Amino acid sequence: MISNTTLHWYFDEEARLREEMLLAQLAQSRQRWASPGQRWAVRSLMGLALLVVAITLGREYLVWEENRMRMVISQSVQREAWAWHQLDYAAITASLDPQAREDWVRWHTNYQQGRRNWAGQDTRQPRVSVGNVEFLGGGWALVEVRLVTAEVPDVEQYREYRLYRNLAGEWLRTSTDTALWGDEAEQTVGLFHFTYAAQDGAAVAKVASEVESIWQNLNERLGLAAMPDDTTLQIVIQGENVGVGPLRFEGDRLLLLSPKLTRAPVAEDDAQTLSRMVSTALTRRAMDRFMQGRGFDPRWSVTYEAALDWLAEDVNPLLPRDPNQETGPLRKRVSQTGLPRLDDLLEKRTSAYSWWSGWASTAGHSLVAYAMDTYGADRIDDLIVGLTTAEDWEQLSRSVFGVSAGELEAGWHAYLGWRYGLE
Repeated sequence: MISNTTLHWYFDEEARLREEMLLAQLAQSRQRWASPGQRWAVRSLMGLALLVVAITLGREYLVWEENRMRMVISQSVQREAWAWHQLDYAAITASLDPQAREDWVRWHTNYQQGRRNWAGQDTRQPRVSVGNVEFLGGGWALVEVRLVTAEVPDVEQYREYRLYRNLAGEWLRTSTDTALWGDEAEQTVGLFHFTYAAQDGAAVAKVASEVESIWQNLNERLGLAAMPDDTTLQIVIQGENVGVGPLRFEGDRLLLLSPKLTRAPVAEDDAQTLSRMVSTALTRRAMDRFMQGRGFDPRWSVTYEAALDWLAEDVNPLLPRDPNQETGPLRKRVSQTGLPRLDDLLEKRTSAYSWWSGWASTAGHSLVAYAMDTYGADRIDDLIVGLTTAEDWEQLSRSVFGVSAGELEAGWHAYLGWRYGLE
């Protein structure tokens, strides 16, 4: 018979204590699975994660707050546009900062009123949008306002920067302040010494790199030799739109409006806007030397001014070739009386001269652009000389371009149809 055998192990007291100690150590090791360094690393990662979460929430709040402020500013811009279109002067006053300078308020009112008077019966409520917004601190904001639909039909989309101040939660348009343009800086390039504020620093840097090339091209195109006694031209760019204007000479000092305060096409950046003002000013400075000793018949003023504008654009490497012109007034004129004739560009001093020159400046520019594209850009100095001697369009056209006035006019009309769709 086979029986089950049970084996019993007997430990002495010392072995039992060693076994209990071993079990206790094993239990403790399960609870203390990480070293002190590992525990510090885990706590650091948890703290870093909490910091990232806090920063992310803070940034989201700032983005939300900025979007909210942009929406409030956009609504303020829209209300202002509506008020001016309706000529609701109470609403206009309410849209302006009550602490804005009085001279700026007068300038702003005259400018807006003039735009609507120029539009006449064709005026419409402009459709505006807000582009870049730079918060300057202290409740100030520099706002890029884009006129997607301008007051006048067929006017190119343009932009301008405006200053707004936060007053009790409302963003109200306010007067310009040069103190908000940043620290003053200076830069000298050859004969040109720029004085500007930090706000315009990036635009000045691009223009300063091209200014000598623009000046040299102008002198070469007009056949002018460099003068040994040419003095330095001081170019002062000011963040102030009252009493400054786009450009103004005071001897050898050229005072320019900041490109951020200048109305400019939407597709044009600050450097291009500033370069347009600089090249226009330099063209007129060079033209003063070119015209010395030459007579001039003021009947040719429209074509003369158009030739200067075309030349200022042509010598400027920062501008696109053959930029489109605002054609609103010209389209209005064409719809009423048909395409303009060459004789229509002879200056007429009438009571409606400002309205008349609105379409005439575009027509004159298109004529010069057509002539330079067709007969050669090197004819620009011949054209200007011709304007000082020609008695009529027939004489001017044959002496400068070698064609009759009728042929020049027919080609120009075809150009207006191709370029601007005018029939």
